[in-house]
Amino acid sequence: MIVLRKTLFACVLAIPAVLGCTFQFDPAASARYYRAEGWELPGIHDFDVKAPIRAEVLGVEGVRAIVLRYRNHPNVVNLPAQVFTLNSESKRMRPVLAKATVMRLEANGKVFGYWYSLIPVEAHQHNGAWKIDDEALCVFDATFIDETGNGVFTTLYPGPLTESMVPAWVKPTAN
Repeated sequence: MIVLRKTLFACVLAIPAVLGCTFQFDPAASARYYRAEGWELPGIHDFDVKAPIRAEVLGVEGVRAIVLRYRNHPNVVNLPAQVFTLNSESKRMRPVLAKATVMRLEANGKVFGYWYSLIPVEAHQHNGAWKIDDEALCVFDATFIDETGNGVFTTLYPGPLTESMVPAWVKPTAN
Protein backbone atom coordinates (compact mmCIF):
# COMPACT_ATOMS: atom_id res chain seq x y z
CA MET A 1 0.00 0.00 0.00
CA ILE A 2 2.83 2.42 0.87
CA VAL A 3 4.64 1.60 -2.38
CA LEU A 4 1.42 2.19 -4.35
CA ARG A 5 0.85 5.52 -2.58
CA LYS A 6 4.42 6.67 -3.29
CA THR A 7 4.14 5.56 -6.92
CA LEU A 8 0.85 7.46 -7.36
CA PHE A 9 2.34 10.55 -5.71
CA ALA A 10 5.41 10.35 -7.99
CA CYS A 11 3.19 9.99 -11.08
CA VAL A 12 0.98 12.92 -10.09
CA LEU A 13 4.02 15.08 -9.42
CA ALA A 14 5.76 13.99 -12.63
CA ILE A 15 3.12 15.78 -14.70
CA PRO A 16 3.98 19.25 -13.29
CA ALA A 17 7.69 18.45 -13.66
CA VAL A 18 7.15 17.90 -17.37
CA LEU A 19 4.88 20.93 -17.80
CA GLY A 20 6.95 23.23 -15.57
CA CYS A 21 6.80 23.70 -11.83
CA THR A 22 5.11 26.90 -10.74
CA PHE A 23 2.30 28.27 -8.59
CA GLN A 24 -1.05 27.02 -9.81
CA PHE A 25 -4.16 29.15 -10.21
CA ASP A 26 -7.13 29.31 -12.50
CA PRO A 27 -7.48 30.23 -15.32
CA ALA A 28 -4.63 32.48 -16.59
CA ALA A 29 -0.91 33.05 -16.03
CA SER A 30 1.00 36.29 -15.70
CA ALA A 31 4.41 37.54 -14.72
CA ARG A 32 3.07 39.79 -11.90
CA TYR A 33 0.47 38.93 -9.24
CA TYR A 34 -0.77 41.80 -7.06
CA ARG A 35 -2.31 41.67 -3.57
CA ALA A 36 -3.10 45.13 -2.10
CA GLU A 37 -3.10 43.90 1.51
CA GLY A 38 0.20 42.07 0.97
CA TRP A 39 1.06 38.40 0.58
CA GLU A 40 1.31 36.11 3.61
CA LEU A 41 4.97 35.11 3.76
CA PRO A 42 5.50 32.07 5.97
CA GLY A 43 8.95 31.55 7.40
CA ILE A 44 10.25 35.13 7.34
CA HIS A 45 10.13 35.38 11.15
CA ASP A 46 10.90 31.73 12.05
CA PHE A 47 14.60 31.66 11.25
CA ASP A 48 17.45 31.33 13.77
CA VAL A 49 18.68 34.90 14.39
CA LYS A 50 21.88 33.51 15.97
CA ALA A 51 22.84 31.50 12.87
CA PRO A 52 25.75 32.88 10.87
CA ILE A 53 24.72 35.12 8.01
CA ARG A 54 25.37 33.82 4.51
CA ALA A 55 24.94 36.33 1.71
CA GLU A 56 24.42 35.14 -1.85
CA VAL A 57 25.66 36.89 -4.96
CA LEU A 58 22.73 37.34 -7.33
CA GLY A 59 24.22 39.23 -10.24
CA VAL A 60 21.85 42.14 -9.55
CA GLU A 61 23.93 45.23 -8.79
CA GLY A 62 23.66 46.56 -5.24
CA VAL A 63 21.42 43.72 -4.00
CA ARG A 64 22.35 41.38 -1.19
CA ALA A 65 20.42 38.16 -0.57
CA ILE A 66 20.63 36.88 3.01
CA VAL A 67 19.84 33.17 3.33
CA LEU A 68 17.58 32.68 6.35
CA ARG A 69 18.80 29.70 8.38
CA TYR A 70 16.18 27.72 10.26
CA ARG A 71 16.28 25.91 13.59
CA ASN A 72 14.59 22.84 12.13
CA HIS A 73 15.72 21.14 8.97
CA PRO A 74 14.14 20.83 6.52
CA ASN A 75 12.30 24.14 6.45
CA VAL A 76 8.78 23.40 5.24
CA VAL A 77 6.42 26.30 4.57
CA ASN A 78 2.71 26.27 3.98
CA LEU A 79 1.82 29.04 1.54
CA PRO A 80 -1.91 29.48 2.08
CA ALA A 81 -4.53 30.03 -0.60
CA GLN A 82 -4.67 33.77 -1.21
CA VAL A 83 -6.80 36.01 -3.41
CA PHE A 84 -4.89 38.34 -5.72
CA THR A 85 -5.44 40.56 -8.75
CA LEU A 86 -4.35 39.64 -12.24
CA ASN A 87 -5.31 41.89 -15.17
CA SER A 88 -7.97 43.61 -13.03
CA GLU A 89 -9.58 40.26 -12.17
CA SER A 90 -9.60 38.49 -8.81
CA LYS A 91 -7.95 35.07 -8.79
CA ARG A 92 -7.30 32.59 -6.00
CA MET A 93 -3.83 31.08 -5.60
CA ARG A 94 -3.88 27.43 -4.63
CA PRO A 95 -2.14 26.52 -1.36
CA VAL A 96 1.36 25.06 -1.58
CA LEU A 97 3.21 22.93 0.99
CA ALA A 98 6.89 23.08 0.08
CA LYS A 99 10.44 22.61 1.29
CA ALA A 100 11.84 26.13 1.12
CA THR A 101 15.02 28.11 1.02
CA VAL A 102 14.13 31.71 1.87
CA MET A 103 16.34 34.71 1.15
CA ARG A 104 15.78 38.24 2.44
CA LEU A 105 16.56 40.78 -0.31
CA GLU A 106 18.31 44.00 0.71
CA ALA A 107 19.70 47.04 -1.07
CA ASN A 108 21.24 50.11 0.56
CA GLY A 109 20.43 48.65 3.99
CA LYS A 110 16.71 48.34 3.21
CA VAL A 111 14.69 45.10 3.00
CA PHE A 112 12.61 45.18 -0.17
CA GLY A 113 11.73 41.55 -0.80
CA TYR A 114 11.87 37.83 -0.11
CA TRP A 115 12.88 35.18 -2.60
CA TYR A 116 11.62 31.63 -2.05
CA SER A 117 13.09 28.58 -3.76
CA LEU A 118 10.42 25.90 -3.39
CA ILE A 119 10.12 22.13 -3.82
CA PRO A 120 6.51 20.90 -3.43
CA VAL A 121 6.26 18.19 -0.77
CA GLU A 122 3.90 15.86 1.00
CA ALA A 123 4.83 16.18 4.68
CA HIS A 124 3.56 15.90 8.24
CA GLN A 125 4.66 17.25 11.60
CA HIS A 126 6.15 14.96 14.22
CA ASN A 127 7.22 16.26 17.65
CA GLY A 128 7.09 19.85 16.37
CA ALA A 129 9.28 19.22 13.31
CA TRP A 130 8.38 18.59 9.69
CA LYS A 131 8.94 15.13 8.28
CA ILE A 132 8.86 14.91 4.49
CA ASP A 133 7.07 11.88 3.09
CA ASP A 134 7.54 12.67 -0.61
CA GLU A 135 8.83 15.55 -2.68
CA ALA A 136 8.33 16.63 -6.27
CA LEU A 137 11.07 16.41 -8.82
CA CYS A 138 11.00 20.12 -9.53
CA VAL A 139 12.03 23.43 -8.04
CA PHE A 140 10.36 26.78 -8.61
CA ASP A 141 11.00 30.30 -7.40
CA ALA A 142 8.75 33.06 -6.08
CA THR A 143 9.92 36.61 -5.43
CA PHE A 144 7.80 38.87 -3.22
CA ILE A 145 8.48 42.61 -3.48
CA ASP A 146 7.59 45.67 -1.37
CA GLU A 147 7.00 48.13 -4.21
CA THR A 148 6.59 51.28 -2.07
CA GLY A 149 8.77 50.84 1.03
CA ASN A 150 5.87 50.55 3.48
CA GLY A 151 6.76 47.01 4.62
CA VAL A 152 3.87 45.39 2.71
CA PHE A 153 4.92 42.84 0.10
CA THR A 154 2.19 43.42 -2.50
CA THR A 155 3.75 41.92 -5.62
CA LEU A 156 4.63 38.31 -6.41
CA TYR A 157 6.79 37.51 -9.40
CA PRO A 158 7.09 33.83 -10.36
CA GLY A 159 10.80 33.20 -10.79
CA PRO A 160 14.04 34.51 -9.32
CA LEU A 161 14.92 38.16 -8.76
CA THR A 162 15.84 40.22 -11.81
CA GLU A 163 17.13 43.80 -12.09
CA SER A 164 13.70 45.06 -13.21
CA MET A 165 12.07 43.84 -9.95
CA VAL A 166 14.21 46.08 -7.72
CA PRO A 167 11.95 48.96 -6.67
CA ALA A 168 13.05 52.57 -7.17
CA TRP A 169 12.77 53.39 -3.44
CA VAL A 170 15.83 51.22 -2.58
CA LYS A 171 18.07 52.45 -5.39
CA PRO A 172 20.63 55.11 -4.52
CA THR A 173 19.70 58.66 -5.43
CA ALA A 174 21.95 60.58 -7.82
CA ASN A 175 23.77 63.55 -6.30
